[in-house]
Formats: sequence, C-alpha cells, structure tokens
Amino acid sequence: MVYSCLQKGFGKARFWLALLLLLVMAAVIAGCSLGARTPRPDTSYYTLEYEPGVFEGRDAIPVVLRLAGFTSSPEISTTRIVYKDAPFAAKEYYYHRWRAKPNELVGYFLARDMDASGLFDAALYGDAYAAPTHALEGRVDAFYESSISDPWQAVLKVSVVLTVEKEPDPSKQVVFQRTYAQTQVAESKSPKGVAGAMSRAMSTVSTKIIEDVYEALK
Repeated sequence: MVYSCLQKGFGKARFWLALLLLLVMAAVIAGCSLGARTPRPDTSYYTLEYEPGVFEGRDAIPVVLRLAGFTSSPEISTTRIVYKDAPFAAKEYYYHRWRAKPNELVGYFLARDMDASGLFDAALYGDAYAAPTHALEGRVDAFYESSISDPWQAVLKVSVVLTVEKEPDPSKQVVFQRTYAQTQVAESKSPKGVAGAMSRAMSTVSTKIIEDVYEALK
C-alpha cells in the first residue's frame, strides 16, 4: 500500500514536471517568434532642391509682397508622398514623406525665389513686421507622383491671387488670379526621383509666377 502511494505521488510529480517543461518551451518559442519579427523600415524624408531663378536686365520695383494663406487640396494635405497608379485613385507612401505639407513647401520656396530675384523690395513669408504693399495667396491643387504610365512623373498645379493691400475699393483689390501647371518626368521610378522632378516643376512654376507678378506691378 505504501508502494502504491509512492507510485501515485511520483506520477503526479512527473505530470507537473512535464507541464512545467511545456510551459517553458512555449515561452521560448514565443520569444523567438518575437525576436524574429521583421524590423520596421526607416522613414525617408524629402524636400525640394533647386537654385532660384536669375532675372537680369530688369529694374527693381518698390513693392513689398506678403505671401500668406497658402493651402492644399484635401487629397494632398499631408506630409506623406501621394501617388496615383490608376485613374481616380490616390494613395500614400507610409515610409516616404515630405519634410512639410505641399502648401508650406510651395509658399516658402516661392517667397525665397521672389526675395532672391532682386525684382522687389522684399518678399515676406509668414509672420513679418514690415508693412506689405501687396499680398500673394495661393492654393496647391496638385502635388503628387503619377505612376499610371511609364515614365513616372511629378505633377504640380498652383493657383495664386495677387491683391493690393489696404485697398478700400473691393473692385480694385484683385490684380490677377491665375493657375500654373507643370509636369516633369522622374529620372528614376522612386520617391527620390519624384522629389527631383517636383523640384524642377517648382522651379519652372516659381519663375513664371515671379515674371507675371513683376509685369503686373512694374
């Protein structure tokens, strides 16, 4: 009878020992699975890079421009690079992003180019203390990668309104309202190639806007 009790006791001990080993093995396997999980890729950030346009043989005019109120259309109002690979489709890269939203990039670079042109007394972006004589507001309607066809392209479309500051007559406030569109071929099928193409598109659009503003106000 004593032998039978010992045998039962050892049976229970073996049971609990086996259960403990199974739990340890399950924990080890779960840990290995977590350790083998694919690491998340790094996020790449892009911006526009191009030299401001050169405007020679033109006299500067006494104008202080204020660039403000630049907005983006809803589908591109994000720092993620938007791409279209099919009609009526707009998608986003998760790990490829602009350093700022399209309206911020376009507004900043346009103000930079206007200031560097030497055609105006000043071009102000954002908060400024100087009193502007005119204001340039804009809306970025397109700022995306088009991969519907080969080769890939950068698509840019900007609408601007030039107004006179402190003009009491509403009918005389607006100098002009125009839309500028530009498409550039990407040198490679990649977000980096699209960023380069978008830079060239912005350079062309910026030069045209500056020329039109100058001609309207000189």
